[in-house]
Amino acid sequence: MLPLSPHDPPTHGVHRLHARLGEDACSHVYLASGQGQRPGALRIVRSEYTTDHAFRSAFDDIVGAAGEVDGRYVAPVMNADPRAATPWAMVARPLAPPLSELVDAHGPLPEPALPSLALALAQGLADLHASGHVHGSLWPGGILIARPHAVIADVGFEKAVPGADRSPPHPGFAPPEGGLTTTADVFAWAATLCFAAGGVTGPEGLARVPLQLRGLVNACLQVDPRLRPDSADLVAMLGGPATPAPWPQGLVSLVKRYEDRAEDLLSEAKGAALPASRLLRRRRTTAFVATGAALALVIGAGTAWGLLRLDRGENTATGPEAAEAGCSEGDAFSPSTPTTGALDAVRIAFSPDGDALAVTGEDSGLTLWNWRTGEEIARPTESVHPPGAPVFSPSGCEVAVLALLPDERGDGEYSRATAYDLVTGRSTEHQGPRSERARDGLVPPQNATSLAFSPSGDRLAVAVSQRSGLSPVGIVDTDTDEEIATWPVENARTVYEMRFLDEERIVAATSSEIAIHDALSGEIEQVVRDSSALGFALIPERSEIVYVGNGDLVRWDIDDWAEVDRVPIPDFHEARDDATVTGLSVDADLGLLHFGWRAPESAPEETRHHGHLFDLAEGTDLWEGEETPVPGVMAFHPEGEIIAAARNDGTVALLDPDTLEPVRVLP
Repeated sequence: MLPLSPHDPPTHGVHRLHARLGEDACSHVYLASGQGQRPGALRIVRSEYTTDHAFRSAFDDIVGAAGEVDGRYVAPVMNADPRAATPWAMVARPLAPPLSELVDAHGPLPEPALPSLALALAQGLADLHASGHVHGSLWPGGILIARPHAVIADVGFEKAVPGADRSPPHPGFAPPEGGLTTTADVFAWAATLCFAAGGVTGPEGLARVPLQLRGLVNACLQVDPRLRPDSADLVAMLGGPATPAPWPQGLVSLVKRYEDRAEDLLSEAKGAALPASRLLRRRRTTAFVATGAALALVIGAGTAWGLLRLDRGENTATGPEAAEAGCSEGDAFSPSTPTTGALDAVRIAFSPDGDALAVTGEDSGLTLWNWRTGEEIARPTESVHPPGAPVFSPSGCEVAVLALLPDERGDGEYSRATAYDLVTGRSTEHQGPRSERARDGLVPPQNATSLAFSPSGDRLAVAVSQRSGLSPVGIVDTDTDEEIATWPVENARTVYEMRFLDEERIVAATSSEIAIHDALSGEIEQVVRDSSALGFALIPERSEIVYVGNGDLVRWDIDDWAEVDRVPIPDFHEARDDATVTGLSVDADLGLLHFGWRAPESAPEETRHHGHLFDLAEGTDLWEGEETPVPGVMAFHPEGEIIAAARNDGTVALLDPDTLEPVRVLP
C-alpha cells in the first residue's frame, strides 16, 4: 500500500481514492471508498482494454459470477460498472497484508499457521468452483492474511485478459499445462502453500511443508492434471467444511500492526487526526505499508527477530492471563520505591511487544520501564553482572539476565542466568554446565557469561566461563527448565556473546573468533577468524553478521560466507588495543548501524566514550563531527517507534528515529 502519486486521480466516479494497492494484468487497484461506504479495493481497468470487446465481455461475466460466490473466503464485489467508459469494480478489502509481503519481509509463515491457510484457501476455491467458475490467477500476492482467516483478494479478474489461458499472469504458480481450469487452480493452491512454508516461488518449497500437509500438496502438484484432487476433495481432506483454526498469536500481532499502519495511512489520506499513541509512527507508515517490513526484531541484546520469533503457541508457564497482558502491564516485580537518580545504564533492550524497556546497571540492577510514560514498572533484581544484557523471550513477558547471586558456601557472588516472568512473578535460575563437584556443592559453579533464547522461545542457551573438562554451553528446555544438551569440552573456550540464528544454529563469539554452531551438538559449522573484538550483531533478513575485524566494522554474508562490506573506524582502529566495545546493534528497517566503544580509564573523561551511527545504505557516519559525546549503547524499538540510547551519565534517552533528537529521558 502506497500513498497516491501526483499522477493518480483523486477520485473515480463516486469513489474517493485514498492509496495505491498496486496493479495487475488487467487493472490499477486503489484503496477507495464511496459515499457512506467502507473502504475497499477499487479496480480500474487499464486503458488498453477499455475498447477490447472480448475483454469487456469477460470482465462483465466475472462481475456477474461474483454474486454467486460465498464471500467468506473470497472477497466479494461490492459494486461495479463493467459497461462504463472505463470499467471498474469495487471489491471488499480488509486492511490486511498480502501473503507475499508477509513472507518477503518476515520469512515463511510459522508452521501452525499453514493448516489454517490451506483450509481457508481450499474453501474459497471450492466456493468458486461450485458456482461454475475458476479463479485463474491464484498466487500469494492475491491472498490477504486477515485476522480471522485468509481471504482470496478477488474472484479472478486477471483471467479476463486476452491470452491468459496461454500466458498465465503468475507463471511461477501456474501448472505446466496452463489453461483456465479448476485443476489449474488446485495446482496454484499447492504452489502457494509451498511459498508460504518455504519462502520460495513455486513448488520448490515442498520440502518445508509440514508432513501432515505434504502428501496432499504433492498430489496437487502432479504434472498430469487428472491425478490432482478437486477443490471439494481438498476441503474434505483438510477436515472441512469448517472454520480454520485461529492464527498463532505472533501472526495475529503482526497482522494487527500492519492494520494499524494501514489505518494511519487511511486517516492521513482523509485528513483525520491520528490517535496520540500512533503519532510517532505516522512518518514511518508509508515505508512500512509499502514493504511490509517494520516488524523485524533486529538484534541488539539478544532480542527476537522475524515472524517465527513471535510464535510459540500456548504459554503454559504463564497462563492465559499472561498471554493477554502487555509487558508494560505486569506488576509482579513492582519496585518498592521509585528510581529517582541516574540509572547507571550499561545495557538496554526492548520487549518483543515494544511496550517495555529493560535496563541493566551495576548499581540499579535490572529495571523495566514503560518508556511512553517514563514510569518504572518492575525491578526484578538489584544485582546483575555489569556486562550482562537483558534478553527477552520471544513469547510472553519473560526477561533473562546474568544476575549476581551469593554462593551458598559463602565464597562471594557468582553470575547465574535468571529468567523473570513479569506477569506471574516466577523467577527461574539456570546455572548452565557444571562439574560434578559443583553439582555436589563442593565448589562454586562457573560464572554464566552469556545467554540467548531460541526464535520460538522453546530453548535457552547458557554459556559459562571455561574450566578444563567443562562444557562451555548448555541448552535448556524452557517448558521443563531441564538442560537437554551440552556442547563438547574438546577445545572449548568461553563464549562471551551468542544469538540463535534459527532454531538449529547459534552464532557464538569467543575472545578470538565468531562461529556458527549446531545448537544442540555444539558442532562448529563455519568460523569467522578475523574478529578482533567481542560482540557482534545480526541482520537476519539479509543473512548477515556485523562484527569488528582488525579495527573495521565488517558485514559478512552468512549464506555466501563472504565479506559484503567493510567500514573503517579510524579513531577505534588507532586505540583498539586498549579499547572496549560497548555496543553494536542494527535496525535494518531504519537502515542504521550503531557502534560504541570506550577508551581505558586512564583516558580523559571527555574523550573516553565514543559512538558512531552509520547509514547502512550510504556507509556514512551520521554523527561524524558531533562535538557532544554520543551514546555508547543503543536499542531499536521493534516497530521503529523510538530509539533508546544509554548515555554516558547513566540516563537513558529516547530518540525520535527521524531526527535523532531526545523526546524523553529516563528516569
